[in-house]
Order: sequence, then structure tokens, then C-alpha cells
Amino acid sequence: MVVLQLGSCIEEIDFENEIFENALVIDATITNEDKQHEIFLSRTFQFEDIDPNPESNATVKVIGNGTIYEFKEEKAGRYVSQSTFQALPNVDYQLQISASNGRNYSSSPIQLTPITQIDALYAVRETNDDGANGMSMYVDTFDPTGNSKYYRYEYEETFKVEPPSFVSQDLVEDFHPIDLDDPCEGRCSVKFVFRSQDKRICYRTETSQGINLTNSTGFAEDRVSRF
Repeated sequence: MVVLQLGSCIEEIDFENEIFENALVIDATITNEDKQHEIFLSRTFQFEDIDPNPESNATVKVIGNGTIYEFKEEKAGRYVSQSTFQALPNVDYQLQISASNGRNYSSSPIQLTPITQIDALYAVRETNDDGANGMSMYVDTFDPTGNSKYYRYEYEETFKVEPPSFVSQDLVEDFHPIDLDDPCEGRCSVKFVFRSQDKRICYRTETSQGINLTNSTGFAEDRVSRF
């Protein structure tokens, strides 16, 4: 008789960077929304590190149509324009940054991409690949000029939370004058009281976290359907 004994083990490998470049990472999106725009600066970080390092004490500005828009650091690595502005069509915009180490960075002058209206935004109830039943949000757009091609979507959603079971009363201690002969010291009884605030229905607002990108470069027309 032959007996085979099979076993397996997992050996942890401690990875370390052999070559590392301390580069500046710029996250900036300037749109045609009239608002205070935000720019995020950080430094690349090594594989064994957990979080990126925000870049502080930098000078950040956007130049467009002869106007300089200054940005101020509101928190570490987060720079907010000091005034509201919007990117206008046919105007060159350039981002200029002076980092804390004295190095200067600038983008190439670039214009606002063509504005494409959303034709339809709708919800469909369906089941995802994991078998979970829920709602999917879809968007349709079409650019008859064929100049847009690339699309990025961000969203803000507010949804209503209402629990299936709700009790409008709280259970609290019913205080009584303390009797020295009372071993409970007047705290042995409880009572129901109605809540001062109706907490059955709540609302929560969240913004999109991922980068939602699509393009129409592989199609005969500049159309996005059911994205």
C-alpha cells in the first residue's frame, strides 16, 4: 500500500522597492462649472508604504484668457481656487505649480473639450453578475459634431433610508425621589417616552469615488448608449 501525504503552505514575501522616484502627482480637473475648483497634489509612495504623502506649501495657479486664478491650500495637499470661475470655450488654460522643493511644473495650454448634453438618465432594475438584485443607473449622450469622443462621468446621489421596523419610543430610567431604605435608590423602574425627533426616515448624500470613463472612438458616430 502506498500512502501519499499532500500538504501546502503559504510563504509571505516581503517586497521592497529597489528603485524609487519621488515624483509629484497632480490630480486636477477644470470644468465649465462656475465654482471653486480643487486641485490635489501628492507624492509617489513606495510599495511598502500605506498612504501617499500630500504635497504641502506649493504655489498653484491656473492661467486663462489673461486671468490668473490663485489656489490656496485648505488642507494638506488640497488646493482650492480663491474665486469661482469656469472654463470657457476657445480659451487656452494652463496649470502652473511651484512645488515646496523649488521645482516648477506647467501643463501645455489646452482648451475645454466640446460640451455634450446628456440625452437621457434613467434607472433599470436588474441583477448583477453576483446575483444581487438592485438598480442600475444609465446615461445616453450624442454629439452630432463627432468632436467629443471621450467622456468622464461624476455624480452626487442622495438616497432615502427607512427601516422596515421602527419604534417611536425610547426606554429610559424612571427616576423617583431617593429613599434611603430603597436598595435600588429610586432607579429600579423604567418607562417609555416618545422620541423628541422622528428618526425613522433619514437621507444620505454621497459622491462618486471611482473614475467612470468611456469613449466612442470605435463607433461610426459619437454616441454613448446605456453606459
